[in-house]
Amino acid sequence: MTILADLIGYKISSKSDTVGNYAIVQEWSMAGNDKYSDCAFACLCNELDLKSVIAGQPFVVGEAEAEYFYNLEAGFKAADPNTDKGAVLEQVIWYWATNGWPSDFVEKPSGWCSISAEEIHLTVEYLDAAPAWCQLPLQGNDIIFDDTALKLAPGDGHAVLIVGSDPTGYTIVFYADLGPTRVSKAWWDKFGRGQFAVKITL
Repeated sequence: MTILADLIGYKISSKSDTVGNYAIVQEWSMAGNDKYSDCAFACLCNELDLKSVIAGQPFVVGEAEAEYFYNLEAGFKAADPNTDKGAVLEQVIWYWATNGWPSDFVEKPSGWCSISAEEIHLTVEYLDAAPAWCQLPLQGNDIIFDDTALKLAPGDGHAVLIVGSDPTGYTIVFYADLGPTRVSKAWWDKFGRGQFAVKITL
């Protein structure tokens, strides 16, 4: 079984209390997530957005890329709303690592694994981002980013990309049109449902 140390080497401590390169990204892929339940695919598109800028070859992953992946992995068809059922982030990462990105425009990850919340910081520091899964906390009908929510939105949750970390919280790409959003560690402890490390080379 792959563990984080296999992906980043046996780095036992962080070099910095504050990590994350998200500020260099000018635009994040919406990837159709404003129309469809494809947040797991949008999350990975956002990771590629970030990695492309870091690699000096910036691009924004197009909506068609996310829809095509959604179609092959989960059977989604834009013309049939009944197929818009979402997908499990872990299964989408597995598909990518096993089969490659459907259009072959990017390499397969060289490795991936589930990580603990305590490993988020190192993952962001050495791999730039951590795809993750969280619940949607509500106040009335609005999603909120503090830990005072009394109820959760229905459904299994939402895929996000953790792109920054410091001693008190994380920065996440929740929806592309919101841009990077700050949440506290208390928020993540309450609403986070799992996180992953994916090693990508562009």
